[in-house]
Amino acid sequence: MHEFEELEQAALTALQPLASEGVKTLEVYAGQAEADDIEELARMTAAFPCIYVVATGLVLEAKNRFDEEDVGLMLIVGDRNMRSTDAARRGDSKSPGVYELLAGARDLLHRKKIASGWGIAILENTSVLFISSKKRICLYAAHYRFRAVK
Repeated sequence: MHEFEELEQAALTALQPLASEGVKTLEVYAGQAEADDIEELARMTAAFPCIYVVATGLVLEAKNRFDEEDVGLMLIVGDRNMRSTDAARRGDSKSPGVYELLAGARDLLHRKKIASGWGIAILENTSVLFISSKKRICLYAAHYRFRAVK
């Protein structure tokens, strides 16, 4: 199994408890959040709140006789709230909101060992990807890094 596939699946498994907290979609990212494709975005919003997982890259660094291997993983966390984008971010009685989902993901992943052969997940940064006040949608990205354990 490729490193990307292994870590994406490990993250999905680790994040599974968030399904009981209102996450409707928890799956590997395959371009669902392309804001220029209105039909795809409309289908995606029906699946909110969501967390998509995607490996973002591999870095190999030669160290003496061994290579150090780091893999990046990004979570795309989204929600939609008919009241406002503020409610999509902060949540309400009907939906957890992006901030709560980011915190829940951090609790489940940051400084946790989720895959054999890999070190702990480290949260590197979180940033906004897309906010639309017209569509009342918020998408944030959380970037994690894993180091292979030799």
